[in-house]
Amino acid sequence: MTAEMVRNGYQSNQFDLILIGASTGGPEALTSILSSLSESFKCPIVIIQHMPENFIPSFVKQLNRDCKLECFKAVNGHMLEAGKVLVAPGNQSLEIVSKNKGFAVSYKSCSLNTEFCPSVDILFQSVDRAMGLKVLGMVLTGIGSDGALGAKNLKESGAEIWVQEEKECVAFGMPKAVIETGIVDRILSLDDMRSGLERL
Repeated sequence: MTAEMVRNGYQSNQFDLILIGASTGGPEALTSILSSLSESFKCPIVIIQHMPENFIPSFVKQLNRDCKLECFKAVNGHMLEAGKVLVAPGNQSLEIVSKNKGFAVSYKSCSLNTEFCPSVDILFQSVDRAMGLKVLGMVLTGIGSDGALGAKNLKESGAEIWVQEEKECVAFGMPKAVIETGIVDRILSLDDMRSGLERL
């Protein structure tokens, strides 16, 4: 399947959860996407942004200043709620877990062989088909290959996968690694990601 074929024909879908991974250039890309969403957007969003822990609070503050949705630094056990954005801490990864007949985030320590902490792979791999969630996984600009293995797991669980197109990426490593797995549904510009989400 060519990149052009992947880009053709966005089909609107309704998702229960959106998971986003980003690294170098991610804060700007994330702000661009999230700032376009209205207060009526009801899908929970969980973000892994490769960033030192001491920068996370200011990043979340910036998101709250620029976005209509409420954004939080995720705490252990934080329930997924409609229209709420959770950002992983800079020194722990997150998993999605079942809790109180709903779903929450749970801290996951990164192993010594994990290249990045927090890890996009760990977040993506935590979603199991048995959870019954309809998930959109998005991988934005970033170095390395974090997210590629997790995206394959997500796809096997029935998720849809979007990645940011090369010409807009500060670093194309992460989107490229996901594309090379052959499981990507859409290769999109930030404008197309925004318009796609706005249709949900």
